[in-house]
Amino acid sequence: MTLVTKVKSVVCAAALVLSGVVVASANAAGALGSDSCLWGNACLWSKQNYSGIRTVHSYDGWHAPTHSNSAVANGRLCYKTMFSSDEASGDAPYFVLFSKINVGMNYQDSYLADGAGTGPFSNQNWQDRVNYVEFFNGPNCR
Repeated sequence: MTLVTKVKSVVCAAALVLSGVVVASANAAGALGSDSCLWGNACLWSKQNYSGIRTVHSYDGWHAPTHSNSAVANGRLCYKTMFSSDEASGDAPYFVLFSKINVGMNYQDSYLADGAGTGPFSNQNWQDRVNYVEFFNGPNCR
């Protein structure tokens, strides 16, 4: 084996190791992503599986970014969180996620494109459609 061949082999092996580290880091970040939405917040991520840019909401009437592909609700005093396409209209499409801390089920969705949460519009594709978030249904919710 020539010196050039040895150097190429070492460079290729190093590239594979580095790419494995990056992939492992991305997977670890996604696995922890939904847990990073702390008590009292609703969170949206720009990519599926709770990865990418995270936006945190902790008060009613928050105008969310349109680039959202996964969501978690963890309301403090409210049992439900509504994710809507338009807050100005009373009949705007929406879906609901329950509070992780208060209800403990149906509080997250890792892929909004295949439907999300509960409600009459929950079966729709919600990828990049959430524009408004509101907490509701609970003691001292507002």
